[in-house]
Amino acid sequence: LEQYNKDLEIRRTVLSEYQPDIAWTHSGLAAVYKTMGDQKKACDSMEEAVRIAEKSLPADHPHLQLYRETLIAYK
Repeated sequence: LEQYNKDLEIRRTVLSEYQPDIAWTHSGLAAVYKTMGDQKKACDSMEEAVRIAEKSLPADHPHLQLYRETLIAYK
């Protein structure tokens, strides 16, 4: 968890907010929160991944589809 948060901080410093790499990091955070049993934070992180991916990836991109499917599964 700490490593994902550190990664997110670095990526936000180096990249713009709407980068696929930042969405990927949010997806990883969501998985960690889900494993820890924190459903709310898992959904919040995955929603952020979807939001960023919608702005930075084509509508048919497999990562965007994966984030959306994962978000549905988490809810």
